[in-house]
Amino acid sequence: MLSIENMAVCAEQEVLIPVKGSQINNLAALSLHISYDTINLRFIGVTNITPQLTELQFGLNMNPYPNIGVAWSSLNPVQFSDNKLFDLKFYLKSLYSPVTFLPTCQLADLSLQSIEAVYSNGGVTNNAPVILNQPDNRKTVVGGMVAFDVEATCEQFQWQESRDGGTTWVTLQENSIYTGVTTAQLSIHNIAQSFNGYFYRCNVVTGNCLLNSANALLTVEASNGLNDPEGSFLNTIKVIPNPVISMAGIQFKANRTGKFSWILMDCLGNPIEKRESDIIHTGIQNLSFDLSYLKLGIYFYRIAFVTSDGTYGTTGKFIKRAE
Repeated sequence: MLSIENMAVCAEQEVLIPVKGSQINNLAALSLHISYDTINLRFIGVTNITPQLTELQFGLNMNPYPNIGVAWSSLNPVQFSDNKLFDLKFYLKSLYSPVTFLPTCQLADLSLQSIEAVYSNGGVTNNAPVILNQPDNRKTVVGGMVAFDVEATCEQFQWQESRDGGTTWVTLQENSIYTGVTTAQLSIHNIAQSFNGYFYRCNVVTGNCLLNSANALLTVEASNGLNDPEGSFLNTIKVIPNPVISMAGIQFKANRTGKFSWILMDCLGNPIEKRESDIIHTGIQNLSFDLSYLKLGIYFYRIAFVTSDGTYGTTGKFIKRAE
């Protein structure tokens, strides 16, 4: 058998396609004609030729249509049990491109008798990820939370942040501010005014192919009074007692109707539990949580208050101690 391998690579790069031989005995001459898609592939040459095929020759034929001609002969027959004969070197422009043997291919032994063989075709697949939906610009207020989403056909996600208008980018790490940094949705919590004007993008990766999403702008506005000293959610929130033995109380003053959520994380930022409340109305709020099940140590929490004006949140930490 002679076979052309199937390869998956990124578009707009060079690719080596192996041509292999198996169960071929007493081979003394070969004449191959291999066609390819000239729209999506550009032929560069034949390389990595096995030493058994010394003085192998190749060229590009244009009649009756473009094909690669490969020829070799020797007075010393060779055998191929399962070996690569050579690589076809192409430049892949974009889409899937077949590479096929033409019916004129021939193998012969030393007496010039034809050697029967099965010819198996292959090709090149563009393995680059495809972004189906780009992340949109987001707007929030100081202390708020936003989520950027991307939809893509890929194996991995990695979000990045730019603080200079997209000139330089920093790969984000999971912590109490950024969550979902290696997923299709990046969430940013307890946003400071300094984040205004930052850009976010996602690197989507399949194999060794990487594609950057479009840049999404974050706009941070004033918090419509929810952050003022007269009694906002962020300025009045307390977790008591701290350190915690078993029961923890969360107290805050709400001047909007909304819904409260609490995410408890370990010291590495891994979520432990999430709780949500029913609708909370304005006024002083007192909520309690049983934390007696926690091991001793340091914990972080992320608290959000979702209102019709936006999402407002903060993060903090507490210590779980023994009695």
